[in-house]
Amino acid sequence: MASAGSQFLNLRLLHYWVTVVDAGSVTAGARRLSVPQPALSRQIRALERAVGGPLLERLPHGVRPTEAGEALLPEARATLAAATRSVNVARASLRLEAGALSFGTYSSLAAGALLPSLQRWHQLHPGVSTRITGFAHGDLQEGVERGLVDFGVGVPPRTWSGPIKPIAWDELVLVVPSSEPATRDGRVDLSTLADRGWVVFDRGIGLSQLVTAACEHAGFHPRPAVETSQVDAAARLAAAGLGVALVPRDNVPLELRGAVRTLTRPPVWRISAFTRRDWSPGAAAYIDILRAHEWPARPRSAITLDLD
Repeated sequence: MASAGSQFLNLRLLHYWVTVVDAGSVTAGARRLSVPQPALSRQIRALERAVGGPLLERLPHGVRPTEAGEALLPEARATLAAATRSVNVARASLRLEAGALSFGTYSSLAAGALLPSLQRWHQLHPGVSTRITGFAHGDLQEGVERGLVDFGVGVPPRTWSGPIKPIAWDELVLVVPSSEPATRDGRVDLSTLADRGWVVFDRGIGLSQLVTAACEHAGFHPRPAVETSQVDAAARLAAAGLGVALVPRDNVPLELRGAVRTLTRPPVWRISAFTRRDWSPGAAAYIDILRAHEWPARPRSAITLDLD
């Protein structure tokens, strides 16, 4: 019965043995490997002990594979080639030439404020795929903690032991029916909308808690007229007259800008990136792109949404 250790062959031993086979002798193999011949012979014997029998037939003027060696040779070459590919893939990933950028965020951010940075990332690193996982507000922290994603971009956790990098402020704007006239200064006091019907978001997305927090800060709970899980749909439904809605500024379709009203005290929330221990090379590079983007400044009269 083979020992447990014999099931795991040392790649170096395989490399030495294949080199000797290709060179035709231990002496020639030692020269190619820049290894003393006695040491190389010991390594070959160690490999033979691991597999349980001779792999080289010693000839008067060299060596050749035994029957077992002939069976091992193609597998050994394939194993060494796979190991080389694995190392090359890892190196390419570290150089941001391959691999995947994996992070979690809210659907509203992925489809709005993060779009310019994602476009820039793709331009700079076209060989790296991007894997974005959508989370509700309360689930994003858990997703990062459990390793479901490399890092998160969203509301920074209240308690977090790992690195956090502030990115920007995002602002919620009011979308009203397109037929509704604008106020004289273009601004609306949110508290005046307490009796209106609202286009609200499904509780399964992070934006639902942000909108509820903004309305409760103004002294009321939004009365649902329509419920949706799509940020783009919320703006369109509000502009069509089915209710009023609070939507991140970057998520309002361009053709609906005329239905947008700024609030006297705009609700804003902090966008931050956070990870478990250390930033991976890909995460660090993407965060640099995020922070280099020209984000709007936080409005002076803004209220900061503080989520549990």
